[in-house]
Amino acid sequence: MRLASRTDGWIKLIWSASPVPWIFQFDYLKYLFIVIPGTIVGDLLCRWIQYSSP
Repeated sequence: MRLASRTDGWIKLIWSASPVPWIFQFDYLKYLFIVIPGTIVGDLLCRWIQYSSP
């Protein structure tokens, strides 16, 4: 959808629409797709290190 949002059409309308544009934009989701899995993996590594240390 991100690639198609650059052309004219219904995807561009959905991608650029925002109920509160100063808080939320669909384009910022790319950062959440990096941060959230990284946080989960970091928590799992922390638990694994604490569990495996005597």
